[in-house]
Amino acid sequence: MPHRSPQLVRSVREEVLVRFTRPFEQVSFIGYVLEIGPSFFLLAVIDNDTLQFNGFSCIRLADVRNLEVPHKYAAFIGAALRKLGEWAPRKPSVTLTDIGELLTSAARKFPLGLFTENESTPTSVTLAAAGT
Repeated sequence: MPHRSPQLVRSVREEVLVRFTRPFEQVSFIGYVLEIGPSFFLLAVIDNDTLQFNGFSCIRLADVRNLEVPHKYAAFIGAALRKLGEWAPRKPSVTLTDIGELLTSAARKFPLGLFTENESTPTSVTLAAAGT
């Protein structure tokens, strides 16, 4: 089981903004950790460019690198969110116990369509909301 960082646990308890990277992406994630499961956690994502809430991500604990709790600019970003009238979105009812339960519960809450292999990126798949 991946390590549940005390910093990550603290971020949920204190509702503080976090920042982290993942080894296979160029950008960092910022947001509020809403829940932590055995292998995944649920993040209310804040867009790096607009400083507005931009949905949710379920992130593997094992993928988190360079965790910053609280985010260095948490006070500024919090003030910007308030000024923009942005409020933390309500936590969706998803199950973080394992990947199967996560995908099943997310699909119930957010109907998904799966689009497989793209010739330019044959090792990836795309998930999109139904009707998009």
